[in-house]
Amino acid sequence: MIPKRPRRCSRRRGTRTGLTIHIIHTTLPGMLSMMEVVQAQLRKVGITLDMEVVEHATFHANIRRT
Repeated sequence: MIPKRPRRCSRRRGTRTGLTIHIIHTTLPGMLSMMEVVQAQLRKVGITLDMEVVEHATFHANIRRT
């Protein structure tokens, strides 16, 4: 099964506690539901996807700033 391989790789690198990734994402339903699926898949391999959900206009302001 695919989730075992990334877990083995993270153990090999010494990150047994997992990895947390912080993202800012829009409230648009289609895009948000897709990221929730990605979040669940990443959780299976020990990666936490910390999503800060903001209004769509704020999302665009933030991505243009970086």
